Amino acid sequence: MKGLLRGRALQAVSLALLPALLCAPALRAANPTSGTVSGSTTQASWTGGPLTPTAASTCGGPSNPQCDNYKLTITPPSYSFQVKITLTLQPTDDYDLEIYGPDGSLVGNSGNAVGQAETVILTNPPAGTYTVSASPYAPLQGYQGSAKLSQIQPPPPASTETPPTYANYTPPDGMGTGAGEPSIGVNRDTGKVMYIAGLQTLRVTFNDCSSPATAKWEDVSAPLTSTTSLDPILYTDPKIGRTYVSQLLGTTSLMAYTDDDGANWNPSQGGGIASGVDHQTLGAGPFAPGPVKLASSYPHIVYYCSQDIAAAQCATSLDGGRTFGPAVPIYNLTQCSGIHGHVKVGPDGTAYVPNRSCGSSQGVAVSHDNGLTWSVKTIPGSSSSAWDPSVGIATDGTVYFGYMNGDGKAFVAVSHDEGETWTNIQDVGRTFGLQNIAFPAMVAGDPQRAAFAFLGTTVSGDAGGEDPNFPAVWHLYVAHTYDGGATWVTVDATPNDPVQRGTICSGGTLCGGTRNLLDFIDATVDAQGRVLVGYADGCVGGCVNGGPNSGTDLATIARETSGKGLFAAYDLPVSSPAAPYVQASAAGGTVHVTWSTPDDHGTPIIGYRISRRPDGGVAEQIAGVSSDVHSYDDTPPAGTTWGYSVKAVNAQGEGPACSEAVPVMAPPANLTCTAPGALLITDPTGDSQVPALDVQSLSVAEPPGGNIVFTLKVASLSSFTPGNAWMILWNRPVPDATYDRNYVVMRATGLGTVAFKYGKLSPPNVNQATDLGNAVGSFSADGTITITMTPAQADNVAVGQDLGAMEVRAFAVNVSGQPSSQTSSVDHTSSATYTRRGTAACGGQ
Repeated sequence: MKGLLRGRALQAVSLALLPALLCAPALRAANPTSGTVSGSTTQASWTGGPLTPTAASTCGGPSNPQCDNYKLTITPPSYSFQVKITLTLQPTDDYDLEIYGPDGSLVGNSGNAVGQAETVILTNPPAGTYTVSASPYAPLQGYQGSAKLSQIQPPPPASTETPPTYANYTPPDGMGTGAGEPSIGVNRDTGKVMYIAGLQTLRVTFNDCSSPATAKWEDVSAPLTSTTSLDPILYTDPKIGRTYVSQLLGTTSLMAYTDDDGANWNPSQGGGIASGVDHQTLGAGPFAPGPVKLASSYPHIVYYCSQDIAAAQCATSLDGGRTFGPAVPIYNLTQCSGIHGHVKVGPDGTAYVPNRSCGSSQGVAVSHDNGLTWSVKTIPGSSSSAWDPSVGIATDGTVYFGYMNGDGKAFVAVSHDEGETWTNIQDVGRTFGLQNIAFPAMVAGDPQRAAFAFLGTTVSGDAGGEDPNFPAVWHLYVAHTYDGGATWVTVDATPNDPVQRGTICSGGTLCGGTRNLLDFIDATVDAQGRVLVGYADGCVGGCVNGGPNSGTDLATIARETSGKGLFAAYDLPVSSPAAPYVQASAAGGTVHVTWSTPDDHGTPIIGYRISRRPDGGVAEQIAGVSSDVHSYDDTPPAGTTWGYSVKAVNAQGEGPACSEAVPVMAPPANLTCTAPGALLITDPTGDSQVPALDVQSLSVAEPPGGNIVFTLKVASLSSFTPGNAWMILWNRPVPDATYDRNYVVMRATGLGTVAFKYGKLSPPNVNQATDLGNAVGSFSADGTITITMTPAQADNVAVGQDLGAMEVRAFAVNVSGQPSSQTSSVDHTSSATYTRRGTAACGGQ
């Protein structure tokens, strides 16, 4: 239920009235039917509706009589321009907007939730008469339509700053595999990074001996909260070091906090009285002046904000998050939509909650009195969009507002007066030609420095839908400013590894299989000013090189490795390079040494020097290579252990070496030749009170003969109940609109008797299980289940193709034809991807 009330899910309010509305006669006023915008007549406005509700989000063309079809003639001026077309709605109404070009083709559309304005921006459209069609999804009243032509200002000059670089880190197998909409924080005193992935709280320790750093991941989940959730959220107060984790539970949450980076956890009340039911957010910071501060017992005020259908509320804690007071509304549906972004607190105690739809603009709710009262500020020229915006607050209170504009592009606005006015509003994705973005995440440091992270694609169109053929390739981008937002330098933080292929569905729980990443990513900054971005990777295995999207949600951190950070005090002088990260493996008497490209500290690297040291001896240089070489093969004398180190060289001199790499033997190619094979998923013991339904692990093997063997381990099968079922599911190698998930299952058919089946889930948003045939399997009392199937029973999955988003669900009762969702299961695991290896390494095909 992540993001329960996002997008179309909000429309239950209006749809509840739909039967009565459909029986009522349509009331049509004599509304204007045409208008013109040009260089001399820059605005047109009209009134539309009311119309009979149709529950249809599309008119299907420019002449549908059930829609309002306003004819807008556009006469292009002599300069570059845009036309912003907006439908402003009543809080209870839902219209959708489509723009058809002079030739009748669809050129733009908008489908927001109840009460939210619908906006389409046309950039330099050709001359002609366009049809502005209002589709009456579920309205009660009429709407106000407007079209405004404005000049596109020339872009600001490009930044002259050196682009920073990023390294990406993922946890070891079995950890962080259910990481949709993650949160990330950093304790600036200890340097520990905290990351929440579903029910799992992870602690990451970075070792900066080498560049990029190495990372150690640890599971430090709070037993008080890691049981159930509708939404996960984590916040680390960077100044104090306290980390909070919250798992949504209706109008409150299961919450705990730690002062030692997860070693110990303390219980919290979980939220304010009468808080909202969805999309909670946590934040903390200094108190604003006033009597609330005098009543506190903790140096920082803590905010818990969440949304309802028609409003949003924030509650505050004066004792460090142990208890919370009553929730206070921060706006109502006449001001902004219910769903919002993450709360942030400035150095003077001003609190900010951003919102993607405040009228026809984007805005932010602001409190100057410790959450007692709130006011809404909007960003001029912005238009409402599909994804929550984000704010970052600098050390002097400068506010950076990062958002996806209504045209899909990545924008930032800057305020120096707590949101009263905004400046430096610009598209920061234009250097890459980005046409659609998702998941804005903004952070700031020194007054002139900020960073804006987001997923982006160069493909235009409806990137938030579920078109299985949508050709987008998404990467993680981070835009940095070092001059207060006047200029930005934007980098692709995942240049060789997409984060997603296809669409990123913005329709909330009404989405099918393209919502694996859920609703947001997060960003933070460490004590040295490095930017860290927490995101979920939806493209692993064969997807990386062009295969179908894997549909995964793997915990990943992008960490800044070079360039200026957000605190100028830690800018490095020009010097010799940092130490590379070195690895070594051995096979057949040859040692293969590889290394990373380290931070060059301001001067290009010109080469690398490789050294070798015998156990107990002294290192000596054995080779030198040019800067474009990152590997070296050595045949050392036998009879001793050798350590290898690499130093980078630039015009400033030779850099240091980090710790030596001692060669290790490569893993055997025949790992999966014998069951149980490769361990793919682990799951905590005890998260189900029924041993037979307490999933522990899943392994996959491909022994000679070509079959696929799944080995599932539960706590015990010494007894089980008829109706129990154990299902292993994965994404089809090539999904289509009919269904996108395969499964194998063991079902308990009687006392001690079982049946093994393979099948499919269809359609995706229903998760209805349909058995297709028999599989072969066995089980034992110790909880081991073995199921064997042929590749043909898995849609003819080929060697090199992925069984993506694989997971296990255990059910108290499950039969063919019954919904088999996670929410109906007693226990379910995180997801992982298995790439079919084949049996070549096993001596067979």
